[in-house]
Amino acid sequence: MKILLIEDEFEETSPGYAKSVHLIQSTKYPPEILSSGQFDAILIVSGGRDSLEVCSRLSEKNTDKPVIVLTENQDTEESNKYYQSGVDYCIPYLTELKELWVKIKALTQRKATGKISNQKKICIEDLDINLESRTVKRNNQKIGLSVREFNLLVYLIKHRGKFISSKVLAEKIWGNAKSLNSVYVYINQLRKKIDKPYTRKYILTHPGLGYKFE
Repeated sequence: MKILLIEDEFEETSPGYAKSVHLIQSTKYPPEILSSGQFDAILIVSGGRDSLEVCSRLSEKNTDKPVIVLTENQDTEESNKYYQSGVDYCIPYLTELKELWVKIKALTQRKATGKISNQKKICIEDLDINLESRTVKRNNQKIGLSVREFNLLVYLIKHRGKFISSKVLAEKIWGNAKSLNSVYVYINQLRKKIDKPYTRKYILTHPGLGYKFE
């Protein structure tokens, strides 16, 4: 696993991981580096002069690699700023190196699971979605979804791990940014059909950020 580390002030990486980490400063961040495909994840240390700007630029690039930020503390307000800029995950800065490495590996694998390109089926744990027949099963039990419910579910899965605002969902699924109440109604309907009977919940809500498929 290879990590692209973006940080202004770099402290020496543990020798055991040094070969797996490529360091660049945020002020020298070249956008074309993403097109090389040589990294499995992108790790950004918060607090730098341009860390939020770098996150936004990465989001604009629509990279399929997980973008992870090491935050200075567990302050919700700080994390929210990064989530809004398009970051996938925020992890406390003081996390032990070995634990951090394990988390990054797990997040990288999770990001890859359920990736959609031209595939006809999506299988995520006990959830099976057939894009051709537009059918959904969970735990081998068929779930009846309306056209809009299905479109909403697939859109959330395509952006798995990222919070999507109600406004964006309204624009993408309804074609009208004013359909915010419809988003709320349909999300609740999806939850009842997809999540309610099960302990494992896929559709999550965060006030101020929106919804995400986890």
